[in-house]
Amino acid sequence: MEESGQLLRKLAVVLRADFVAATQLVRHDDAPAHGRIQDASLRFSMTIEAYGGIW
Repeated sequence: MEESGQLLRKLAVVLRADFVAATQLVRHDDAPAHGRIQDASLRFSMTIEAYGGIW
């Protein structure tokens, strides 16, 4: 893909997150674990988008 005669490059990054005590939370009650993961995902996406990235 070219833009103004220059090659446009994009960097792809894979995000892997390990949530503290996630396994124990899921075993006990998966609803709080799911909420915690959604919250972290939202914060990650907001940060990525703030820097011009696509989530």
